[in-house]
Amino acid sequence: MAFAGMRNTLAGGRVDVLLRFRPDIDALYEADNGEARTRHMRHTALVGLILYNLYNITSFYLLSDIHDFTVLVRVLVQTPACLVIFWAIPRVGSFWREFMVLPAMLGVTLFSVVVVLMSKSPLAAYTLGELSLALVFANMLMVFRFRYALAMTLITCTVTIAGLSVKAGLDEGLRISLMLQMVICCIFTLYANWHAEFQRCRSYLAELDARTRAATAEEIGSHFRDLSRTDALTGLPNRRHLDMELSARLERGAPLAVMMVDVDFFKLFNDRLGHAAGDECLRRIGAALAESAAGAGGFAARLGGEEFTLLVDGDETAGRALAEDAINAIRSLSLAHPGRPDGAPLVTVSIGIAWGRGETPQTAHRLIARADRALYEAKRQGRDRLSAAA
Repeated sequence: MAFAGMRNTLAGGRVDVLLRFRPDIDALYEADNGEARTRHMRHTALVGLILYNLYNITSFYLLSDIHDFTVLVRVLVQTPACLVIFWAIPRVGSFWREFMVLPAMLGVTLFSVVVVLMSKSPLAAYTLGELSLALVFANMLMVFRFRYALAMTLITCTVTIAGLSVKAGLDEGLRISLMLQMVICCIFTLYANWHAEFQRCRSYLAELDARTRAATAEEIGSHFRDLSRTDALTGLPNRRHLDMELSARLERGAPLAVMMVDVDFFKLFNDRLGHAAGDECLRRIGAALAESAAGAGGFAARLGGEEFTLLVDGDETAGRALAEDAINAIRSLSLAHPGRPDGAPLVTVSIGIAWGRGETPQTAHRLIARADRALYEAKRQGRDRLSAAA
């Protein structure tokens, strides 16, 4: 299971073998977690620095011949350097934030090896116990990025073993024991770091995948919501969308003009030219009405069959202006209508207008009914015209 999880995490090139995210994912991770990472590193560095200076006490016993030197280096060199890093961590980019801690930790670990080689104290070798805690601090507490943990651990292990190999006067049994302890500590803390980093990468990729799935689901849901509110033939909003838009505009409490639009003698057009031509006619009329409505800040919908509805904020004046523009737009299409009984050569529309204001469903129903009655009046008067509700 563990190896399967590792293969899945590394698959697709989103994370490499050193547990580095692909650049685009790394940028996302930094945006999501950079601030928290910065706080963690600063708090951990401050605690580590305070505890590290307590080694000045152990140096008094283990490195009695060079105690003053070790205290001066810790207090006057290493501590100020660490404080500079503490100050810089929130002020640099993510690369330098992670990288600049590496030389600081190497300075701590290698300093322990140097003072062991310098000291003639019979207890000097026990100072190497500091290395184990330094590795625990870097790899497990601060949780270095794995590539830096790997570099620090390998360098520390190599230098320590080399130092122990040349340390004069050291009991062979103690020399071998310290070497073995160092190797075990390096393996243990490096594995712990790798595991923590691997889980970090896997968890974030899982979170990213979950976000992607949620966004995709929302996009699909939005698509289907749009389909449920769109007329398939013309691409205009359908009756359901019209009801929602009408209610929303009435809730504002401002005057609203409602126009019922009907294609004149459309059944005869269909009978003479066929349904394919009828569908194309409705599509072109729908596009013209939508353009007219958009120009007036209004709304166009297909009610059903050859009936359309227009909405525009305002009173009778606004309604008349949009209705006249819509009638002229349909005329300008110059769609031939060979079956009209009144002898007119082109496809035209009749429009009924009503206006009002209110916030109740009854208001919407009354406006639609009044506009519908006005539409029938426009037809009675001869079609290809508008009529306003009394």
